[in-house]
Amino acid sequence: MSKPTNWDDFEKLIHAAMYNDLRVAPEERPLLLAAPTALDMRALTKMAQIAFETFGVPALWMIQSATLGVVAAGSVTGLAVEFGARSVTVTPVFDGYAISAATVMVPIGGDLITDHLMRLLTERGYSFTTTAEREIVRDIKEKLCFVTPDFEGELALAADGGAGPDSERTYELPDGQVITISSELFRAPEILFRPALAGVEAVSLPDAILVAVMRTEPELRRELLSRIVITGGPSATRGLGDRIELELARILPDDVISHVVTSSARERKYATWIGGSIIGSLTAFHSHIITADEFNACGPAKAVARRMW
Repeated sequence: MSKPTNWDDFEKLIHAAMYNDLRVAPEERPLLLAAPTALDMRALTKMAQIAFETFGVPALWMIQSATLGVVAAGSVTGLAVEFGARSVTVTPVFDGYAISAATVMVPIGGDLITDHLMRLLTERGYSFTTTAEREIVRDIKEKLCFVTPDFEGELALAADGGAGPDSERTYELPDGQVITISSELFRAPEILFRPALAGVEAVSLPDAILVAVMRTEPELRRELLSRIVITGGPSATRGLGDRIELELARILPDDVISHVVTSSARERKYATWIGGSIIGSLTAFHSHIITADEFNACGPAKAVARRMW
């Protein structure tokens, strides 16, 4: 779940999820909400109020999405790297708790990679300007883009007309026209490692990972780096995990090894849901539930502050 910006839309989302997708009566089932790691207490309280006052849920869990991603990977400790539409959020998680004070956000997400790919394709002579055409570019990104381990080398090879296995691909447009795409496929996601290519002033993803880890206690750092969990749709980009490990190896001491947890593209995309389903089945975590009685007795802000995970 991304950060809510319109509470009417948030209510509609919960309504659709409950009545249309799950087909359950909200007043009969506890609700687990995955809260974006960067969400402030005011927004969390508002989410709780909507759950209890609008939908009448009997109980509520509010768990940070970083924790759910790590749990989905089979652990309670790790470094959550969450890829969203607008940003990448890096959060250390220890023993099931997100260390929010150490969170680092990089303002590059799936939407910006799509926009950058559109610009690159325009430079190649193709025109994608409408909303429908942007969806075509997004599909190209998801199906064909990849992260190269050697950007400069791959770029030089493409400039020389090199014929690597990924150097040139074709894509059929809805009207039947077939277009040819080359270096754009690895240049677009490269902005995660070189934000300046997209005109963004920000640290690179590997640097953000290092900053987040260094904000934690020294005794946690090796363990966090050994279990980097990447989640969200853009995290499925081919070669991303290997490139993260490669870049970290260049900046970490020789005796510190980083490891990106391997999982399928589907598992990465739905990691938050998978983590929530795991936690929902474990009674050990029930102490974090806010009941309707507690919500009414303590008030929204105090109840959320007491039980927020």
